Amino acid sequence: RLYAPIFRYAREQHIPVRALNVPSELVSAVARVGTAGLSEKERAQLPKSMEPADPAYRKRLLEAFQQHATPGVAAFERFVQAQLTWDEGMAESAAAYLDASGRRLVILAGAGHVQFGSGIPQRLERRTHVPYAIVLSSGEAIEPGMADYLLLGKEQSLPPAGVLNVGLEEENGECRLASV
Repeated sequence: RLYAPIFRYAREQHIPVRALNVPSELVSAVARVGTAGLSEKERAQLPKSMEPADPAYRKRLLEAFQQHATPGVAAFERFVQAQLTWDEGMAESAAAYLDASGRRLVILAGAGHVQFGSGIPQRLERRTHVPYAIVLSSGEAIEPGMADYLLLGKEQSLPPAGVLNVGLEEENGECRLASV
């Protein structure tokens, strides 16, 4: 619902759109067992280059982790690895697009992946040496250095998300709709 108008505009203007995300199953597996616990097949899906999180990014990740996750040092380390898998994977995909197309790129991502440059921006810059700018909409707290540009606008509310009530069943190893 948030990105739909952007995607419509891109389609109307014939602006290419590329998905940068890594498979959610991979991020979930890393969060569950860490990169060392992945299968060989899963490990092959990891970004080719992964750098550790800088201390400030780790601190922000810890704050997010403490809001909704199971406590524990091992669980936090897996959470950091999952975030880095996400950030590095998106940076790797963006770098491949830039190398292949020679075009400019706008990345739409959650603020946590771009604030202060710690997530995707620095990891993309490491791969491409292309300058970047971070644009954020005004959020809960504005801090110096969190972005190059802030979009300040009136708070808007979205209509409720649609809900589809379906019943599912498994048959011969396949998931099927049983009722709508």
